[in-house]
Amino acid sequence: GSAVDTLAELQAVVTAAANAQAAALAKISAAAEADSATASSPALTDYTAAGVTGVTAANLGAINSALDTAAVNGVAVDTTAEVQALVDAYNAVLTAADGTADGDAGATQAQYGLLGVTGLDTPATSLLNSVVDKSPTTAVDTVPELQALADAAKAVSTGAAGGSAPTQAQLAALGITGVTADNLAAIQQAIAGTADDGSAVDTLAELQAVVTAAA
Repeated sequence: GSAVDTLAELQAVVTAAANAQAAALAKISAAAEADSATASSPALTDYTAAGVTGVTAANLGAINSALDTAAVNGVAVDTTAEVQALVDAYNAVLTAADGTADGDAGATQAQYGLLGVTGLDTPATSLLNSVVDKSPTTAVDTVPELQALADAAKAVSTGAAGGSAPTQAQLAALGITGVTADNLAAIQQAIAGTADDGSAVDTLAELQAVVTAAA
């Protein structure tokens, strides 16, 4: 305690820590604003200095990928609380993505939004989480990977409502089997014949059942 046994010494330590936190937040915010984050920058030490927990060498690249999305700009991550919310959101995804379909909750629609994933609605979020639940971490450890799955899930909910139907590639990306060029139209029609609110195709099991019946 000899380094903080005077008011001046204690103030110096507090000031240095506050300055380090501000500098780290500025670096994270600047990377988000410029979409210049990489797998290793901002660094783990930057998040630690910013007062953010839950960032590790294993998830750093995933978290940084969120900084490069259009929805995550500098203002969205210029406080410790905002950065922490982003980290918590991605960790919810990565925790669920354990390669086993065991009912992990995944992230909320709002959390996906914090990561810069766009276009989701309630049934699409449910379906996306069903897909994430059975996926390995490596399949969802960048936001572009998540966005592609989100787009596919949204196409299913849109198709259920009578709008644009999911493509063969999108169904395959979700992990649906048994779809071919020959039976795609019948499958799309079957999806369109389910409840307009998407509730009949908002899990992977439900969607696979519809596809299998129509194939």
